[in-house]
Amino acid sequence: MQRSSKDKHRFYAEDLMKIVQKLASLPDSMSMIQLSQLVNSLSIYDDKDEAVVYLIKVITKKVRKSKVILSAQAVGMMLYGLQGMKSDCPEVIELLTELTRLVKTCKETLKAKDVAMMLYGLQGMKSDCPELIALLRQLPRLVKTCTKLDAQAVGNMLYGLQGMKSDCPEVIALLRELSPLVMTCAEPLDAQAVGNLLYGLQGMKRDCPEVIAVLRELPRLMKTCNEPLKAKNVAMMLYGLQGMKNDCPEVIAVLRELPRLVKTCTEPFKSNTVGNMLYGLQGLQSDCPEVRVLLRELPRLVKTCSVPLNAQAVGNMLYGLLGMKSDCPEVIALLRELPRLVKTCTEPLTAKNVGNMLYGLQVMKIDSPEVRDLLRELPGLVKTCTEPLTAQNVGNMLYGLQDMNSDSPEVRALLRELPRLV
Repeated sequence: MQRSSKDKHRFYAEDLMKIVQKLASLPDSMSMIQLSQLVNSLSIYDDKDEAVVYLIKVITKKVRKSKVILSAQAVGMMLYGLQGMKSDCPEVIELLTELTRLVKTCKETLKAKDVAMMLYGLQGMKSDCPELIALLRQLPRLVKTCTKLDAQAVGNMLYGLQGMKSDCPEVIALLRELSPLVMTCAEPLDAQAVGNLLYGLQGMKRDCPEVIAVLRELPRLMKTCNEPLKAKNVAMMLYGLQGMKNDCPEVIAVLRELPRLVKTCTEPFKSNTVGNMLYGLQGLQSDCPEVRVLLRELPRLVKTCSVPLNAQAVGNMLYGLLGMKSDCPEVIALLRELPRLVKTCTEPLTAKNVGNMLYGLQVMKIDSPEVRDLLRELPGLVKTCTEPLTAQNVGNMLYGLQDMNSDSPEVRALLRELPRLV
């Protein structure tokens, strides 16, 4: 007889608690290898489970009592163990503080694998967390000791930065050491590495010189990829562009490499991959030639999606169009594929979904038949929202309709649903 998911979770929790209790009974004095293996073992968990939170507390106690000096490998292993953890969890924050103390002790030269594991483990962390910032201050010194990266290390290293913002001085200092290191990679990238390296830049802005320096190295690496991309790789790659603008030469150079890579994908798209792919276009404008060449490849991929969209995917998908004009042939071709998908959504929209969905229409014109077809599907979705709107949701929603003519039946039908929300 198969266990239900609830039963499986109960047995998982019970087994984990036994491990935690046994661990708690062990002596506090542990060798560097034992300690690094212990922290590394967290990599298979996330911090949402009560038993895991207890495990983190026990491990933190062991780390706090430790006076070991870390090797380069131990630094990589320990931080790699954090990959399922979030920096808004109090127990994770305590562990970060103790790990920072130990990371300071490392005087060894890091290898490519150590750097990649160290940064990959930070993927769930946000750079607005003071304890993470304290840890980040220790990393440029360690990264500087590494002299060469392989392809997998480049992808994993940048992937780990996905929660970091380029307006944080400690992130900037880290990026300063990463760009010369990225330059050392001479291996061809596989599809996963290409997706990972761009996905990790999602919180970065192109007005930061250190981000520009990293971007400058990416087209050369992207050119080396000859492996067909999967839907997930394409979605991750484009999602990572969300903070980029096409008024920057380094962003343009990256954009030039994307159509060839996107063209290799033959895998069907799902709800989240469609939403993420289009969401990443939000900083780009359709009057840029390189953006239009990329847009030409997207209708074919959107067409492959045969599963219903969830509410978040609808909001993300339309929000990504905020720089796209409806008099552009490539945008028109993409718009033709969207009503069918929007129609599949049966999930109630949140206030944020509604705001995002309408905000993305801000440069669309109602004289386009494709825009009218899309608008026709939106009142039914707006009607599903029962959440109170924030001031920002209301502002986004109304701003998105600024160029819509209220003489249009489609616009009037949509407007009828808005007073209830406002």
